[in-house]
Amino acid sequence: VLGLDPERSHNMAFGTWIHKIFEDAENNLIQNLEGAKKAFAELFDESVFPNPVIARQFRRDGETMIERFARHIKVRDALLVEHQFTVDLDGHRIKGRIDRVDRRGNGLVVSDYKTSRNPISWEEARESLQLAIYYLAATSDPQISELGKPISMQLIYPGQLSKGDVTKRCQTPEEAEAALTRLSPLLEGVLAEDFRP
Repeated sequence: VLGLDPERSHNMAFGTWIHKIFEDAENNLIQNLEGAKKAFAELFDESVFPNPVIARQFRRDGETMIERFARHIKVRDALLVEHQFTVDLDGHRIKGRIDRVDRRGNGLVVSDYKTSRNPISWEEARESLQLAIYYLAATSDPQISELGKPISMQLIYPGQLSKGDVTKRCQTPEEAEAALTRLSPLLEGVLAEDFRP
């Protein structure tokens, strides 16, 4: 229903490596760009890719993302990193993980890193169920909600630049509330196995 790929793929492996490096950098386990690149080289496994040409492209993409992450993202300013949450929505338990939570003014910005090459549209971000679930977590998870109220949920694309910064797609609390109204019927449909094969 949500368009998730149930199979492990080279895209998923690549995303896992990049997320691991970002997490280690934010937790001060990686000190600098050189250390991040070295960690990526150690994690990179060419055998998971369909062929060497695709592997080389992903290696270049990963190095670019790491460089832009180091240049554009305030690495150690995050309030929370890789925060696991469990929330309830109309009797449905939803578990997930938020890549990072930052303070902006008196509010919170909840972020998720995306390693895909093509950002979703602004309209898709405004209607994103993923970002809406992050909003739900930010307002109901005690460890996040005690820090403040979420003012923006965003997807960060370190592989893409826009106006001198990494590309972002954002959702407001109002848009998150609207998106959440679509979620319960979807969850009920999954339980009833009411979806197209």
